[in-house]
Order: sequence, then structure tokens, then C-alpha cells
Amino acid sequence: MCALMACTMMCAQKLEANGTVVDQTGETVIGATVMEKGTTNGVITDIDGRFKIMVDKGATLVVSFIGFKNTEVAAGAGLTITLKEDASELKKWW
Repeated sequence: MCALMACTMMCAQKLEANGTVVDQTGETVIGATVMEKGTTNGVITDIDGRFKIMVDKGATLVVSFIGFKNTEVAAGAGLTITLKEDASELKKWW
């Protein structure tokens, strides 16, 4: 009984965050990294710019992609995360 209650409590503290990552023009960003801040828990956006990730309730997501500024948002469902270009990041790769 105690084990069942502990499992239920642990599951209740997780949240499925999901959404889409787009650039400033509204185009989807394929292959952007979506990480739970402060952890190694992360996923990459699919061909439609979508992602799903299980995170702790109250977590912050950090979204990154080469050529764009890292963006932090509160985890939630149905997010649309817009990345802003960062030309200074591109210069590092050239």
C-alpha cells in the first residue's frame, strides 16, 4: 500500500510539456534542443518543430539552436516558443 502511494505521489509531480518551436518568421525549427533547466533531461524538435518532454512541475525549459539566442520558458502544454536570431553566435562558427 505504501509503495503504491509513493508511486502515485511521484507521478503526480511530473508534467508533460509540449509545443512547437518557431523562428521570428513563424517557420518551424527542426532539430532545436529543448532541455529541462538544470538537468540532462532533453529532447530535439521533430520535422514539424514539435516536442514532448516529461519534466518536474514548475520546471523551466531552455530551448537552443545554432544561430539563435537561448530561450527560457515555463514548462507547460501547448507552448509556441519563438527563437530570436543571434548573429554573434553565427560568427563563432565561421
